[in-house]
Amino acid sequence: MPDVELGDTFLGRLTDTERQVLYNLVEYVSIKKIAENMFIEESTVKTHLKNICTKTGCENKTELLVAALQAKLVLPKSKSN
Repeated sequence: MPDVELGDTFLGRLTDTERQVLYNLVEYVSIKKIAENMFIEESTVKTHLKNICTKTGCENKTELLVAALQAKLVLPKSKSN
């Protein structure tokens, strides 16, 4: 699978946790809901979003969300047996 361009970087250059936060951003938008879904603190979500924005060159969460939507990122669905 080719690496997806995301702002000034590529999806593959984000950490696994940053990618999960980003996928959850696309799915839930709300920092509170992202934190609840990932079982982490809201402050941790904010830190990850700040790091992702720095890497991608996005100014804020909204700009990051737009970049993710333009890259057609979707939350990977878990496999059920």
